[in-house]
Amino acid sequence: MDPAPGNLFLQMDGKHGICADATGAPGMAAPALDDLLATLHETETDALDALRHIGHTWGKQTAGRFTQLLAEQIGQAASLSQFPVELFLDLCRDYLQTHGFGTCAFIAQEPTLSVHIQDGQPSTAHLLAGFFEGLIGSILGTAVICRASTPLPQRLVLDVFQAAA
Repeated sequence: MDPAPGNLFLQMDGKHGICADATGAPGMAAPALDDLLATLHETETDALDALRHIGHTWGKQTAGRFTQLLAEQIGQAASLSQFPVELFLDLCRDYLQTHGFGTCAFIAQEPTLSVHIQDGQPSTAHLLAGFFEGLIGSILGTAVICRASTPLPQRLVLDVFQAAA
C-alpha cells in the first residue's frame, strides 16, 4: 500500500479492507455515528461519554503519530511541543480533512483555542472534543477541556482550554 504523493495520512486498500496512515498505524475515517449512538443507548451506556472517551484515546495515539510525521518532514526528532505551531496546526487541518471530519480552522483567543470545523457532522462533536483533549493534553503534558459551543449551521465550534488545577 503506497501513499499517494503528498498524502501523509490515508492509505486505503479497499480490496483488503485496510485503512492506514503514513506511519502504518490503522487510520480512522469520519464515522457515521448514528448507528453507534443507537447501539450505545440500547446498552444503557452514556453514549456521549463513550464517544468522548474514544476520542480522547484516539487523540493521545495521534499525538505519537504526529510526532513521527513531523520528525520525518523536518528531519529531526523532537516532542510535538518543540515543533513550530503552524506545522502542527497544518498537520491537524490536513489530518481531519483527509479523514472526512471537515475543514478545520484554529483561532487562538486567550485563554482558549477555538476549533472551527466547516462541513463537520454535528454527531461528531463529542468524539472530536475528546480527540482534542487527548491530542492537546498529550502535547502540553496537562489536562485540557474541550467543549462544543453554540453550533452554527454546517459548522462545529469547539473551545479548548486548560483544566483548573
